[in-house]
Amino acid sequence: MTFLVRVWIAVAIAAPAIAQPMTFNAHGLFQVFADGEITADTPTAFSDFVKQNAGSLAQTLTFNSPGGDLLAGLTLGRAIRRAGWSTNIGTPGLSDFLPKPGECDSACTLAFLGGRVRIMANGSKYGVHRFWGKTEGDTQQETQKIAGELVAYIREMGVSAEMYTLMTQGEPEHVKYLDRETMTRARITTKEVVEAKLTDENGVAVVHLTDQDSGGTVYGHMDFYCNGPRFLARVYFPPPAIAFNSSQFSLAWVSSSAANPVQREVSVPQSDYRFRGKDANQIWIDVNVPHALLENWILPAVSIGLVLTQIPGSALDVKQDRVGSGFTPLPSAFRTLAQTMERSCH
Repeated sequence: MTFLVRVWIAVAIAAPAIAQPMTFNAHGLFQVFADGEITADTPTAFSDFVKQNAGSLAQTLTFNSPGGDLLAGLTLGRAIRRAGWSTNIGTPGLSDFLPKPGECDSACTLAFLGGRVRIMANGSKYGVHRFWGKTEGDTQQETQKIAGELVAYIREMGVSAEMYTLMTQGEPEHVKYLDRETMTRARITTKEVVEAKLTDENGVAVVHLTDQDSGGTVYGHMDFYCNGPRFLARVYFPPPAIAFNSSQFSLAWVSSSAANPVQREVSVPQSDYRFRGKDANQIWIDVNVPHALLENWILPAVSIGLVLTQIPGSALDVKQDRVGSGFTPLPSAFRTLAQTMERSCH
């Protein structure tokens, strides 16, 4: 098992097993398999893969990996979270829904946490272990720094800090395999929960559409409401690196349906959306929802979202607010509520 930290920190581990660098390969409509060792180049390779295959993937990354570079594992996990993908552990099987068992050890276990929803194929293994500095002095200080970064990352991903305790119980030479009950309790594995409900906010009826995991971490949420005759969606994004200016960003709806699981995209004209506010954690934008868009794109969809891209765009510039997936589609209650509210706007 490999759990490598960059050269500026010494870590006492067994000699790394020989493994090929991680590759990403689409399999069917619902899975992309990540097989091999995580190297310093893996996060960039993943971001390039996402960019090159935008719109054609179902956004579930399935790992089979012995581990690799620790810091690259953290970076890969964050890239997965930015992309809004879910994660799985397994190898190609008879169908997208029945992958064969796989294994995710060491640095892979941290990259796995980047998934917005995290599951494992039956029979798969998830192995953690601890690390420590080989020498005293500055190296030991760096080891303590990395330990702090690990705890912060685990919490950032919405996982219980218990995971770090579990890591310390595994020997570097022999990983500690976690059982499913433990992984569920520590929120390492999760279930996707998509809910729609109607509320009254200061006399305004609002349909709240939320995508979260079973631990309560929210990954996507949209609010639908009337403003005079217009039917609007309020969407939320992590703050971009620069101040929002519509001339420097593009906005697009994305959706996929059971009949057409390939993600479709349609641009939103600048006249159809407006920046409404921000705080330390997010910005929010109101987007006009024309009747044709609602009927032809949103209501038939199993997953909808909006993508905010800085111009010129890159994989790192993309922010998204997405709800639903092929595995956990939009609830029928949302379709009923959205249709009823849209009619009441007129």
